[in-house]
Formats: sequence, C-alpha cells, structure tokens
Amino acid sequence: MQVTMKFKKTVMVSALSMALLSACNSGSNNPTNGGDNPAPAPVSKGRIVFAESNQNQVHILDLDSGEFFNPVQTTHPVVRLGTSPNYRFAGLNQSKNGRFEFLDGGLWREPHGDHHHDHADEPVLTGYAIDGAKPAHFDVSDDKVVLFFDGDKETQVNAKLYILSDESIAAKTYEVHHEFPSHQHGTGLVRGDELISTLRSANAADTTTMADTVALFDIHGDHLHELAKYAEPCVDLHGSYHNKDFAAFACADGILKLTPKAGGGYTTKKLAYPTDKRVWTLKGAADSNAIIGLARDQQLKIDLANDTVEAFDWRPNAQAAYVTYTQDYQGARFFVLDSQGYVNVFDSKQNWAPSQRFQVTDAYAEGDKWGLVTSKSDDHVYFVEYSAKKVEGFNASNGRKVSEVALDFQPTSAVWVGITAK
Repeated sequence: MQVTMKFKKTVMVSALSMALLSACNSGSNNPTNGGDNPAPAPVSKGRIVFAESNQNQVHILDLDSGEFFNPVQTTHPVVRLGTSPNYRFAGLNQSKNGRFEFLDGGLWREPHGDHHHDHADEPVLTGYAIDGAKPAHFDVSDDKVVLFFDGDKETQVNAKLYILSDESIAAKTYEVHHEFPSHQHGTGLVRGDELISTLRSANAADTTTMADTVALFDIHGDHLHELAKYAEPCVDLHGSYHNKDFAAFACADGILKLTPKAGGGYTTKKLAYPTDKRVWTLKGAADSNAIIGLARDQQLKIDLANDTVEAFDWRPNAQAAYVTYTQDYQGARFFVLDSQGYVNVFDSKQNWAPSQRFQVTDAYAEGDKWGLVTSKSDDHVYFVEYSAKKVEGFNASNGRKVSEVALDFQPTSAVWVGITAK
C-alpha cells in the first residue's frame, strides 16, 4: 500500500547510524504463511511507540527511516504502554484518568488465501476507548489480550475485565466483558474457551487491593460463567503465566501451579519459595516448562514439570545487579539488563542458560532510568535511556551497536509495534 508518511521536520539520527540501521535487515527471519511457500518478509523493521511524561501525546519512531512521525494526541497523559497480540496496536493506559485508548501502529499483515498483503500506514489513534476505574494489567494470552480494570475501594467501584484481539480492536469493540463483585488488582489468562482469572474473597486483608483466589470461567459468547473457585489460596496474587501444560500465579508464599485435568478443570499445587522473599512477575516461553520469576531483589527459576523453585543464577559476577528485562518474539530468549550496563541473554531451549552478554552503556548511577525493547521482526534489542533521552539499537546475537536516536521529549514508557517475523 502506498501512503504518504507525515514525519516531524527534525531528524535525530546520524548518517552513520542510518547506514548501519539500513544494513541490518536479515533474510533469515522470513515468516511462513502456514503452507509450503514462505510468506514475504515483513515490510518494515517496525516502530517504537514512546509515552511522553505528563503530556497528552505519544511519539512513534520509524525504525526504517530513523525519523519520528508527527506526535499522536491522546485524551490524557499515558502512564504505561502495552501491545496487542499481533503487535499492530499499542495499548495506551491513562490510568490516572480512568481511560484506555488504542494506537494503530500502521503496520499489519492482511491474509488473502495463500498469501498476505502487508500494510504500511501512518500511525493513528483508533478512536476506540474503554473507560473505567484504574485500568491496570494488559496481558496477552496467545491471540487474545485481557484488559483488567482494578476498580476503586474508596468509591466502591468493582473490578472488570475485557478480552480483546487485534481483530476486535480494529472493529472498535471487545469480545468479552465481565464485571467482578468487588474491587481487586487482578489478571486473567485465556486458554481456549476458558479464562483463569482472580477474585478477592471476603477473607482478603483490608489493607491490600490484591486478589487472593484463583477461579475458572467459561467464555460464553460475550460474557463469562464461573465454573470453579480453587481452595488453595493465593494471597497478594501478582504475576501470572501459562503454556499448554500449566498455568501459574505468583502468591505471597509461593507459586500456585494449575495442571489441566483430562476431564476438564485443573488440579492445584503450591510451590514454596526457597527464601522468605517473593516474586511479582512470571515470564516464560512456549517451548519450556521452566519459567522465570522476577522481583527487584530476587530472580527465580521455576520448573513446573518437576515442582522445583530455585534461584535463577543469571549474574555473571557478584557485583552485577538486576535492573530490568525483556523478551524476544514468543519469549524464546530472555534479556536481563544489569547494573554494570550489560545485557545478558538467556535461551529457553537451553533451560535458560546464558548465550550472550554485551555492553550497552556505562555502569548504573543514581537517577538513571533504563529500559529494553525487543524487535519482533529482526534480531535487534533497543536500549532506552529514559533519563538521558535517547534510544540505541543493538544486534542481539553479536552485541554490535546499529543505531542511536536522540529524543527531544521526556519518555516514560516504550513498546515495539509492527509485523512479526513468524
């Protein structure tokens, strides 16, 4: 599709960076279309969407040209960003104002029988917004995403969730909507025609908004029917993950594992933490039953097949401390940015063994704010120095720096959107 792109007049990429960026497209990442013939390579390296601090706008960097599109206006300042399952849309969480909007990143693949049409359009706000008290988690489950609104204890507004897809967002609607009986900071995992989600019981502590119960729901058209509540508690639930074999939730006292039963439903088992510290985030890959649990002061490897929880010994030396993380497409590689300014890469196919370490910046100093964003169309990882207002691209296989772009705004969050390589 031929379109006219509207870029800002100021270009903030050096000629050398642009040359390097242009030279990095690899034919080894060609996707398949489900048949015997390979699908065309992605039309673009993708785009990075940035939220700007305290401003009603987002910025979109075109990774092919190294230029920014004109900023896209939002209703309120965006606090956090997320992506839709197929990476066409960026979710714009305006949690302080109770609104969630969607940006069409402009890059998407349209199936046409035995081939595809790739679209490269200008990024636009979709005009679709969902309002509610405290939008929070925006969690992808395969080709669906669960948008959770926590509700509000003080105003007695209950929590609610929406299940969406790239197709429903494009049509400016949701697939499923559900209202909960109380407020809660919760989440949900879509598994086929079922949803595993969270509840806040009458026994939950009044001092926390966290859920403490896991429940199973049947997806019935555009709404849910509750099928079961699981007796094993999950106090202060925060963090979830699932693959075809298991589902898992991070609790105050351990990992709650759910295993599908042959006749439907799940068995539950609590896997205790090895210390008195917990994790708050769970990440993994489709091809591994070992998942990673994350907290600022503790990182764990959780083997759901063998019911073991142990320290994830990722540190290359005793001085390196955890700063942040990201994953590549489908979670096959896990990237940890450490306090020494290095990215550490781990491979799910090798039981999360280290496969690469490369430097992206100097050692962490007080006041620094760092982030990582991975491309889903090639082998690049982007280091975002929020405090220094710049983003640098690196080849994740060899650590070579391929681009650098200065930012003339204060970013607070960043995500990649585009056409994936697979």
